[in-house]
Amino acid sequence: KIKATFETSRSEINLGQEIVSDFIKFCQVREEFSLEMWRGISRQFRFNFRERYLHFVCSLSIIENIPTTSVYKLLKENLGKAEMLTYVVGFNALSVEEELSFVWGKNDKLQWNAREPGIDGVPFNRMMQYMPL
Repeated sequence: KIKATFETSRSEINLGQEIVSDFIKFCQVREEFSLEMWRGISRQFRFNFRERYLHFVCSLSIIENIPTTSVYKLLKENLGKAEMLTYVVGFNALSVEEELSFVWGKNDKLQWNAREPGIDGVPFNRMMQYMPL
């Protein structure tokens, strides 16, 4: 039940049309992207993943039985660790489809699936080769 709750709450939070559109464009051309684009995506990912984890925790019924100060302390101390797990899952995905399925929200998936035929996804670890350094 907890896994289903996580999947449902996670998929309700989307990265947004602009991020998905930029990713689709990147997958088409596979050229180095700007530092500003990378910073924007990184900032959005960080905000988005934290929002997803908070949304999940708040959707659990057990949270009603825990004092607010304890919940705050637990989240403050562990939210960054949970956020890091997103990257662990992404880097260890068996395929780009599995990686994107974990990263995209419900609307993001719809936008990605509506892309032009012939545009294949690029795994995050390969995207790093195109980072401006």
